[in-house]
Amino acid sequence: CIDRRNEVIDYVTERYGEEKVAQIITFNKMTSKAVLKDVARVLDIPYGESDKLAKLIPVVRGKPFKLNEMIDENTPCKEFREKYITDTRVKKWVDLAIRIEGTNKTYGVHAAGVVISSQPLDTLVPLQRNNDGQLITQYSMDDIESLGLLKMDFLGLKNLTMLNKTVSLIESSTGQKINLEKIPENDNKTFDLIGRGDLEGIFQLESSGMKQVVKDFKPNSLEDISSILALYRPGPLDAGLIPKFIKRKNGSEKVDFPHPSIQSILTETYGIMVYQEQIMKIAQDLAGYSLGEADLLRRAMGKKKVSEMVKHRNLFIEGSIRKGVEKKIANDLFDQMVLFAEYCFNKSHSTAYGAVTYQTAFLKAHFPVAYMAALLSVNSGSTDKMQRYISNCYSMGIDVIAPSINLSGIDFTIKKDQILFGLSAVKNLGDSAIRHIISSREELGSFKSLADLCDRLPANVLNKRNLESLIHCGALDEFSLNKNRAQLLADLESVMEWASSKNKDRISGQGNLFDNDNTSLDFDFSLKENSKVEDYSLVEKLKLEKQLLGFYLSDHPLKHLSKPAKLISPISISHLEESKDRSKVSLVVMIPELKQITTKKGDRMAILQLEDLSGSCEAVVFPKTYLRLSEFLLTDTRLLVWGTIDKRSDKTQLIIDDCREIDNLKLLIINLDSSQASDIGVQNKIRNCLIKFKADKDKCGIKSPVLAAVKSNDKVTYVKFGDQFCISDINGAAQLLESNSFNVRLKSLVS
Repeated sequence: CIDRRNEVIDYVTERYGEEKVAQIITFNKMTSKAVLKDVARVLDIPYGESDKLAKLIPVVRGKPFKLNEMIDENTPCKEFREKYITDTRVKKWVDLAIRIEGTNKTYGVHAAGVVISSQPLDTLVPLQRNNDGQLITQYSMDDIESLGLLKMDFLGLKNLTMLNKTVSLIESSTGQKINLEKIPENDNKTFDLIGRGDLEGIFQLESSGMKQVVKDFKPNSLEDISSILALYRPGPLDAGLIPKFIKRKNGSEKVDFPHPSIQSILTETYGIMVYQEQIMKIAQDLAGYSLGEADLLRRAMGKKKVSEMVKHRNLFIEGSIRKGVEKKIANDLFDQMVLFAEYCFNKSHSTAYGAVTYQTAFLKAHFPVAYMAALLSVNSGSTDKMQRYISNCYSMGIDVIAPSINLSGIDFTIKKDQILFGLSAVKNLGDSAIRHIISSREELGSFKSLADLCDRLPANVLNKRNLESLIHCGALDEFSLNKNRAQLLADLESVMEWASSKNKDRISGQGNLFDNDNTSLDFDFSLKENSKVEDYSLVEKLKLEKQLLGFYLSDHPLKHLSKPAKLISPISISHLEESKDRSKVSLVVMIPELKQITTKKGDRMAILQLEDLSGSCEAVVFPKTYLRLSEFLLTDTRLLVWGTIDKRSDKTQLIIDDCREIDNLKLLIINLDSSQASDIGVQNKIRNCLIKFKADKDKCGIKSPVLAAVKSNDKVTYVKFGDQFCISDINGAAQLLESNSFNVRLKSLVS
């Protein structure tokens, strides 16, 4: 549990002595991409040029190729090597970068590692304190192990914290006590959720690559989940083991075993060596190894110690022959074990992780509201994750609603089948104010009105800025019959003056003889006689919610899109990371932030923040495009944008090519039956009509997408035409298609 990890460290520190316990340092090294840019800066090479060369270095599973590999004959990018060979300046630049590539740049603290010694550590290793005052070693993990010191891993998982929060929320909202140790092991509802890929917030299964693997594999046991977690790592992925594993599990490839005597060992993993324990067990059963000897074999294979491997090969073959195994089979099997040992995973670790994965999936399948509330609470520090999880809530039919002064706790809580925002999410509302709100509720009951709130929590506890934030985010909506936030704000000044006056009288002992619990209600009645104020427009209300909570809650400007609108934006912002560099995409988005920039040449361009229901990203509009699109690029505008994905070393952004404001955008929909849709002649006829109205590449902000509505029996399927068929004159194209006997209609993008 991430919240209590420090308690474990404090315990071992107290148990063994502060001078004998320390956390372990980690070093962030200079990778090829980063060092290339750093050296370029020193050599006064323009950033654009250094960025362009750095982007030629491929990244595989998060690791960029090394510079020596880039200039080698077998380089993954010939353009990089050619520049190195032909351009003397690039050669000097790269040669200098190679000299310092891999050196330590910054340091941090290992996420889990703690070293415990029988002697004071300062007599064994150099120590230092980090910025938080923690005692850490100056030797890294590998050096600590080579010295023979005991290294323990105290890994804090926020998923365990989330499981605890979910169980607590279930109990507080339903009275049901869940014991995660006793949940059914083969729950169909849980495996159905995993199999259909509803994996947002599921431990270890959230990544796009893993989602696809799980959907193809469709695990139906804890063993299956553990196997997938063990295989989804660089070694097995590179060896192509996952497709093989899936085929064998689904029965499309025969499961075979190198020798009948190891069938029982490899049955659960369909004849494939997945775990280190399997290699040890094979050595025991086939070659007569003891447990200790088998563990030494595993270590020798994992670390590729040649001398040890030769020794063990002879021992393995001799032991196997004694048990009646042919020498060739034993030798071949040892080769397979060596190959698999490079990436075989520890089964106990994988099974423990698999159990946590299963528990998170079980809770999401059976208690989705409580689970998502806990998930949002644990990830409240990450706006991108919060946005993605809130979007997932909507897709599950769970509403996430504004905080309530009388119902919200510190974190996200449950109100019937809805998730209520926590008070800690409200900007400008500090911990002290939240504690006073909750303690006043517990002591005196719910707040009855704005006057009651101001009376019970005076301005020195809950100031005007706090109250304005609570009003604008919707936390005080229950104090107004029509949820009129503008009226509450208009009344705030006089209510606070009344509460302040009453508090002063109370302090001075001059409280009115006739004061009673209904005083604030009487004041509320007098407020109703004040001038009425019209409520904020929906746009203003949403804007204020976004400012104070970071999200739209009453509504979302992109929520009410028609089905065809979703088709022309087939991917969301949260999926851009998974898309290939330089690929073309179209998105329906909003612009929450816009920053104009003037280039050295005096041209104007813009850096935008784009947002949809799933997340946000940065976008760039270069001068030529900005000149043509500037009238559309305004904050809080809803747009259909066409762009190019640009993957830099540390982030993914979008380069805007074109856009259209969606409020006045119409789609051209061609109604076809299934026979027409598959007819080449009909396709060519449509193509010839659309080409006549093809949008000019040099003109921006005029494109209209074209869709086909294909009817088969009673089902209509929308098919998007490629961006090359976007048209500039939608009415002209519609008339031409109708004159060619096609049934067409124009549809607004927004329902």
